[in-house]
Amino acid sequence: MGTTAPDSSWVNRLNYYYVHSGVSMELHNLAVSGHNCYQGMPSWYTPPAGRDYPLVNENVTKAISFNPEVVIVNYPSNNFNSYSISEILNCLQMMKDAANASGKTCYITTSQPRMDGSFPDLTSRTKLKVIRDSIMQRFGNYAIDFFTDLADPVTYQILPAYSYGDGIHCNDRGHALLFEKVKAKNIFGLSSPPPPAGCNNIVASAANGVISVSGLSAPVVTVQIFNNSWTTVYNQTFTNSPGSITVPTLPAGAYHVTVGFYTTSWSSICSKSQDVLVQSAPPPPAETPNCNTITMAPISGGVTFAGLIAPIVSVQIFNNNWISTYSQSYNNSPGTLSINSLVPGTYHVKVTFSTSTYGYICEKMQDVLVPAGAPPPPGGTPNCTNVTFTPIPAGVKLKGLVAPVVSVQVYNNNWVTIYNQSFSNSPDSLMLNSLVQGTYHVKASFLTSAYGYICEKIQDVIVTTAGMANHSGNGIATETPSTSTIMGMRVMSNPFVGSIRIEINSIRYEIGNLIIIDALGRKVFGKTISVQAGKNSLVLDASRYAQGNYFLSFQSPRGVETIKLMKQ
Repeated sequence: MGTTAPDSSWVNRLNYYYVHSGVSMELHNLAVSGHNCYQGMPSWYTPPAGRDYPLVNENVTKAISFNPEVVIVNYPSNNFNSYSISEILNCLQMMKDAANASGKTCYITTSQPRMDGSFPDLTSRTKLKVIRDSIMQRFGNYAIDFFTDLADPVTYQILPAYSYGDGIHCNDRGHALLFEKVKAKNIFGLSSPPPPAGCNNIVASAANGVISVSGLSAPVVTVQIFNNSWTTVYNQTFTNSPGSITVPTLPAGAYHVTVGFYTTSWSSICSKSQDVLVQSAPPPPAETPNCNTITMAPISGGVTFAGLIAPIVSVQIFNNNWISTYSQSYNNSPGTLSINSLVPGTYHVKVTFSTSTYGYICEKMQDVLVPAGAPPPPGGTPNCTNVTFTPIPAGVKLKGLVAPVVSVQVYNNNWVTIYNQSFSNSPDSLMLNSLVQGTYHVKASFLTSAYGYICEKIQDVIVTTAGMANHSGNGIATETPSTSTIMGMRVMSNPFVGSIRIEINSIRYEIGNLIIIDALGRKVFGKTISVQAGKNSLVLDASRYAQGNYFLSFQSPRGVETIKLMKQ
């Protein structure tokens, strides 16, 4: 109870930890919501008047029937307001004795903090603290402390960072904390406990103005960072295991970092949350963000921008059919930007300014008529051996990009994605500049028009002269980026009130997942849909959503497109 997905519970995290660390383990979870410790007593036990009888399918006798190596008894607080401390300890002791008599190792978890109507004041909550102390003293090494780190040390209430919100249960982060407590017990007594696996290998750390996250090894990785008020300051999805990332330009303060691992089909693997403290941060851009100073002008085969002065700048370009052809975010005020290799025609161009915490500042939208002048795509047979990666001042030049579809990815030396874009119609050459000094891993993949694999080439390039801007995350550091993407999604009602009207333009029939995530990273909607070639419209009932920010994503086999929403 309290988790956004069953996999996030401390029990399932424990199972995942051992199984994915090479330990052959079978887990039986007999827990039932609302049960008390008398209901877990041995089947032969006769309770005193006014107390519940054992439940033969959910008690310690049933647990022993599976012939386990380890039994964990977990009764956090139900009826602890009316039971005496001595009878609670007697219940727990009898269950442990029954397991030990059958040759099983048995661990007893302590009480947990609670602050609902059953424990409304400090006196009643103090009783839970005393129960915790008594269990730790009685059972020693076979006690697992589920109270201390969850509770405020003064009020004994559940700390807000770990609270589900009902005064009783823990959220994902609370369950992650309880899992760590059980993991630390090494319940199987292994001489060499299994190494960290999956999300247990994730480490978030802070330096001056930045947060770094390592251990990001999963087919799909989501990273979210919230400030101390739980306002989203970073929300990014990565494919192909980025390894580590660094998020810069953060003001000093406490941050909550949440990482989720998913399969390629977006099935949840695991998640981990961690708090970090940023000590100081670099100063914000010198100029004041003002969307009135933005200029968008046509150039031969493209669009050029000026006045992109804001902590975060988002640029979106749609063709005349509202199919997205370009969508990227930049940190630290890129100032100017040129996007070329566009076919002639009318484009809807949108620039959004945001604060360093992704708060909305302003936006400007304008139609731009791109004149003819983009060179025709070169001919020739796709051959990745002809691709060259050459360092240039503050950047990299790519040549030989001749294929129906070309995918270009650039990672820094920590394998953080700084450029990821697909092109149609053989761009041949590409210039990526405004890169900082360092080593970059550059990859070009050739695909057929049906997105079938042809070949790929990867090479390290050393950039020796830094550019003017220092981009990070999934933003682009380039003066001549992409041509087109395969999806175009827009929301017709944003901000929304009772419903969300969505339009998806696709170049072909496609099956994908439509997902809505709230500002705390919780999935509030998920549905698999099919879209036809052309314009697709649908309406989602959003009347039950609370006011605030949300993120709408359409995830198909060929890409992910995300739009930030606001509920009024």
